[in-house]
Amino acid sequence: MMDERTFQQLDTNQRGALSYDEFDPWCKGQGISDRDAREIFEMVDRDGDGLVTYKELVSAFEESKAAFEEQSGAQGR
Repeated sequence: MMDERTFQQLDTNQRGALSYDEFDPWCKGQGISDRDAREIFEMVDRDGDGLVTYKELVSAFEESKAAFEEQSGAQGR
């Protein structure tokens, strides 16, 4: 998960949102392939404006975490 400070550092033009070109280098640094980075970006960009806000990023992470925990809990029964 990207923290808010990292998000702000990647937001090179300080608009409060990341373009794919700003997001991609972080993904590469995490070992995420170009294809997966694009898929993640498009999934997180809820409003489809080509930008990801920190709020969108956190929301997508929380939903993914909840789905994972639900799935893990169901498998443990």
